[in-house]
Amino acid sequence: MTVRFPWGSLLRGIVGRDDVVAAGLASLVAPAGALELLVAPMERDGLDGVPTSAEDLITGAADAFGNHGFVIDRAAALTPAEIRVTGSTWARRLDRQATLIRLVRR
Repeated sequence: MTVRFPWGSLLRGIVGRDDVVAAGLASLVAPAGALELLVAPMERDGLDGVPTSAEDLITGAADAFGNHGFVIDRAAALTPAEIRVTGSTWARRLDRQATLIRLVRR
């Protein structure tokens, strides 16, 4: 399952600010499945407590989904070329750093 550039409550759940959302997403992933998150929040977005650095986003996702049986498989900052090929029309206009976080069930 892939979540591309979430916003609002979905973003808060992904970064460990809303366990109900994280639990809901985790329940949608098959037992041997993976959850791939593409996130790109910035301070200028005014997201009230949502982390914006790649390190904090990765830590938040690890905490949020670790409680639901997931571990980080891969985490990396994406290059502009990688962002463009994500399949997101919004990503084509993205003028910010994006982070990929891939989690797998233990």
